[in-house]
Amino acid sequence: MRVLRLPRAEPIRQRSVFGFSSCFSTLSAALALNCLDVLYTKFLAVVEGTQNQANRLYWHAHTETLGGAVPRNHQPEYFGGSVAAAAFYDLEGTLVKTNLVHTLGFYARNQPGLVSSLKKSAATLVSLPVFAITDQYSRKVFNDLYFKRYKGQSEDRLRFFAEELFETVLKPAVFPGTYELLEKSRSLGLRQVVVTGALDVSVDHLMAHLGITEYVTNRLEFVNGLATGRLLPPVMAAATKASWIRVYAEREDLSLSDSYAYTDSMSDLPMLSIVGHPAAVNPDMRLRQTALHHDWPILSLK
Repeated sequence: MRVLRLPRAEPIRQRSVFGFSSCFSTLSAALALNCLDVLYTKFLAVVEGTQNQANRLYWHAHTETLGGAVPRNHQPEYFGGSVAAAAFYDLEGTLVKTNLVHTLGFYARNQPGLVSSLKKSAATLVSLPVFAITDQYSRKVFNDLYFKRYKGQSEDRLRFFAEELFETVLKPAVFPGTYELLEKSRSLGLRQVVVTGALDVSVDHLMAHLGITEYVTNRLEFVNGLATGRLLPPVMAAATKASWIRVYAEREDLSLSDSYAYTDSMSDLPMLSIVGHPAAVNPDMRLRQTALHHDWPILSLK
């Protein structure tokens, strides 16, 4: 849920004495982010394997969507309002095409000074193969490695650039079908809840844009205003998401058997398994096969 905080002073961006820092910083930032996106996408394709045309046709033949909205055959029976239920969403890869690495890349190129920006961007690029492999192996290991990259980051600076992150990276990445899915879900009387492993500071503006007021995120630990590289519990990933949803549903008196869950990743299988209406959205290879096996709807919001 959203936590209100007092406004903080805006950090001052450092300028080069030569006057060229802005140009070089912009160029290096664009190159770093483009490389980040391309390399990460290509590496994931190698890890997961390339899907041939026959499999793609088989996938679409078993996909049932209502223009990217709630599947036709899975309308809730409580429409009259006698039972309270919710729609639970993963965020990265599900409602937006970006992932956690895009956010890290953005902050890496917005360090105080050209040298710091280049160092952070280079370190992020070098880490891409490790991130991709660990994300396939264990979400916990991925989180441990990934969030350590934020160590030493100023909380004030992260919050200062949050709106720019939203406008330049996250907002353009919202899938076209996301808006229709949310609108249809709201029309059914479902409470809209996002359960994401992203950082609170990075998604606040996006949640406001999507009109979602109930969401849970990961939170960095800060000491004296600087990130330690560790997360505060509970860490939103895999089975922890499912546990959080159970506690939330019990507290809010929601029926999980009448609720929906949407995600793109096999790591969120526990989250899908505890609701009555699971759906795979833009799924990875393993989740797609699992969804086909269980006859779960597969949605494409792209």
